[in-house]
Amino acid sequence: MRSLGTFLVTFLNLGLLRCSAFLTGRIAAAGSILSPTDQDRRRGGDRGAVSFLPAQSDPSSLTQTESGKAMKEGTGVETWVPGDPLLLKFFASDYCPYCHRVWLLLVHQKVSFERHLIDLASESKPPFFLEINPEGKVPTVLAHPVDDQTPEVHVESLDILRWISRETGFDKDLTEEEKQRVEDILSDWQLIEDVTWNLMCENNGRACEKLQRKNCSETLYDFDRKVARFQKEGKGGRFLAGTLQPSLADFAFWPLFERMIPVLSSVKKYEIFGQKGYRYPRPVLKAWAVAMGELEAVKAVRLPDSNYVQLHQ
Repeated sequence: MRSLGTFLVTFLNLGLLRCSAFLTGRIAAAGSILSPTDQDRRRGGDRGAVSFLPAQSDPSSLTQTESGKAMKEGTGVETWVPGDPLLLKFFASDYCPYCHRVWLLLVHQKVSFERHLIDLASESKPPFFLEINPEGKVPTVLAHPVDDQTPEVHVESLDILRWISRETGFDKDLTEEEKQRVEDILSDWQLIEDVTWNLMCENNGRACEKLQRKNCSETLYDFDRKVARFQKEGKGGRFLAGTLQPSLADFAFWPLFERMIPVLSSVKKYEIFGQKGYRYPRPVLKAWAVAMGELEAVKAVRLPDSNYVQLHQ
């Protein structure tokens, strides 16, 4: 078992913190990765249609992964239920924020799925996984449509979120104005990620860090003001796009905040929401973080703050 320190070094050197997959489309040779049991568990319906059933979760259950290693799974993880029209296999890494996005939405939407951990620090990935995704990147979702001999492979975390949303009707109640605000928030992702990860992960001396802190504070302040405006337009919604319920934007951003709140506070002595009297206060983002922390899906898959802090020390 590799130490957490070794894991982080390898993780960063390989550039795998940004580990969304780039592969798209379907795999052609389905027979070699589908067991007879998998195929027997299909049932009739429109060709290519996908149907989700609520997960019957047992937080204490042990699931045998395809790599042959038993692991303890959390809420939302489930194996096949007889009669299910879909087997969803979710390939992930524990510390990957992009995988975290997908896990959150699957649990929030009560989707039946199996989670399989892929060791990103390993130089060789399991052959069965490389057959599904030759890029060997996570997150990857393998979905078996009803009455279709070829399973679908879904990659890129945001694309997977959009796919789950369509299939489960996650955002069906949003107005067109709300959907536009969600997309507007999502368009800020890259900038927010860049300034926060730079401060969390780089160590280029005091002068550089001072500039990074300033950039982070100003960027988050501007983001806080945008969220405040959207919440006003949304008539008091507590979430990023001013919605009364969480949207794709919230699940896309939360894994980053779950990591940077404890890491920046403990390692960099930087308060992500500012302090009273601070030049660039972020009270709206602070209230949003409280609202996200109350969601059952966030509670179910949340890792201890100490795990993140240890990775960045």
